[in-house]
Amino acid sequence: MSQSRFDADALAPLLASFPGTDVPEWLAQALEAGLGGVCLFGYNTPNTREAQRLIAQVREASCTEPIVTIDEEGGDVTRLYAARGGAFPAARGFGDIDDPELSREYGEAIGRVLAAIGVRMNFAPVADVNTNPSNPVIGARSFGTSPGPVARHARAVCEGLSHAGVLSCAKHFPGHGDTAVDSHLGVPTVALSLEDALAQHVAAFRELGSAPDALMTGHMCVPSLGDGPATIAPWSYALAAQINPDALLVTDALDMGAITESVGYAEATVRALEAGAHLLCLGTSIRRDGENMLVEAHDAIAEAIRSGRLDRGELRSRAERVRTTFAGRASASACTAEALESAEAHLEAVGERASRRAVRWALESSPVAGHVSTAAIVDARFAHDYAAGKGRTFLAPVLEHRDIRLLPADPPPGYESPQVTFVLTRLGSASDAETARLDQAAANAHELGSRLIVLHTGVPETAPLPHTLSSPAAVLLTYGASRGVMNAAADLALREVAR
Repeated sequence: MSQSRFDADALAPLLASFPGTDVPEWLAQALEAGLGGVCLFGYNTPNTREAQRLIAQVREASCTEPIVTIDEEGGDVTRLYAARGGAFPAARGFGDIDDPELSREYGEAIGRVLAAIGVRMNFAPVADVNTNPSNPVIGARSFGTSPGPVARHARAVCEGLSHAGVLSCAKHFPGHGDTAVDSHLGVPTVALSLEDALAQHVAAFRELGSAPDALMTGHMCVPSLGDGPATIAPWSYALAAQINPDALLVTDALDMGAITESVGYAEATVRALEAGAHLLCLGTSIRRDGENMLVEAHDAIAEAIRSGRLDRGELRSRAERVRTTFAGRASASACTAEALESAEAHLEAVGERASRRAVRWALESSPVAGHVSTAAIVDARFAHDYAAGKGRTFLAPVLEHRDIRLLPADPPPGYESPQVTFVLTRLGSASDAETARLDQAAANAHELGSRLIVLHTGVPETAPLPHTLSSPAAVLLTYGASRGVMNAAADLALREVAR
């Protein structure tokens, strides 16, 4: 791919993705030609030191200071700690603790690590109000079920990130909290009246005011607000600019099903810029070739400039605004091994404290006494969480670290039975599939005489009720399945069980 084929004005709004932990030649050429920046995913960041080295490569290849972005929400949605597990509970845990100072610490702790590796913008916090307990994609990623608490804690996270020198990007405007379809797969619709959409969802972003440096538009349709998915709809950007005039406007990933199954990827890049976007997040290169994604987006935008559909002067004006907003953030001089080591130690300390405060027993739970040396794990989580990646649990290493042997939950005849069976749920009572898996695990535990402890990783509203299960059970609300909350859950469960 020749650098000369590029139009710098078509490259400037793009945040590209790429595979691996080194800058490929095609990306280096695009960066030298004026590519706006990159968005990092878990496959780029096996650990923070590798991420720091990779970002240094991105900087070296770029003709200007590149925009390096990432989704580091904390909880289960982590790119930096996808392999070893994050330290924090999901946002709902912070909302239920309801200590804004802790939420600010959480934002600053993440921000310090991001600044130390060279990330300039974090696609967080989530400012969606999760009014639908069955929401398959937001759930515990939201701070709560009403605009006030969500805005209070999202604002605190923005302040923490800002104090660390990292730009914040609140998402998913105008609100993804009352949807039943995952926008990674299809187009969700928020079927609310204009009054309810504004009061229940847009209100959280309005209460945030100027706290976030950017707003990310979502792929949902809100017919009462206007036509089409918000990411490519002029009404969405106009409303966002009214609420926070100083914010940059960024699209959610344009490779998601809500877009590719409607107007298509290439057309969406042009429509988003027509609507008013400053930056386009192209999406993950897991499902598609990163180079082809970049070329397809660039070519569509370049053709729209040539045809007059997009105004070159307006695009240059937006690019200048982006440069001004990012000026002075996450300088290369801050990206040292010492800064990273200090930031990670601080993050682990804040994460442990937050996880211990968040994890709690649900009502009606009554653990039993006894020493535990064997356990089984059943992952009943059915729906794939596309935002977090493939569903993982860090419970197994947590238990093994405590010298607890892991056994099958449904052992063959004559095989040793586990003393405790841990079952993980996410959608819980909102999912017939998860309920069936849990019922089967409870029946097996009852037959084996194994104590049943449910670790509900989703929102408290859908937590299984102990009295509905066929085996006596205790239910812990864990607010995700990160390493941090699994440690806290094991400590609480085993300490209680051992009494």
